[in-house]
Amino acid sequence: MKKVVVLIVMGLFTIGSSFAGSDPALIEEISQKVKIDLSSITLNEYEEDFVQVKFKIYDGLIQIVNIESSQLELMELIISELNEIHVRTPYSESEIYNFNFTFEKK
Repeated sequence: MKKVVVLIVMGLFTIGSSFAGSDPALIEEISQKVKIDLSSITLNEYEEDFVQVKFKIYDGLIQIVNIESSQLELMELIISELNEIHVRTPYSESEIYNFNFTFEKK
């Protein structure tokens, strides 16, 4: 268990966000609910790895519209995490939200 914690700390990720119609409550909710275990991922030592997600929210569930990533494994982890979230913050079903996850090796 200590190894997992150390690996997560070594491969810290920061969640940057740029929302269309910036909603701090929604940013905070997603930031708190997304927990990534980076123990199986090798992050780039020289550049930040990233996952950029465009999504809509229907009935409290995140529906991914488009996703881009520097690594397939990171994209799969983010998709898995987002599929588990039930959004409680008020949202607009017609709005497309943009969320950027950045990962860097520390």
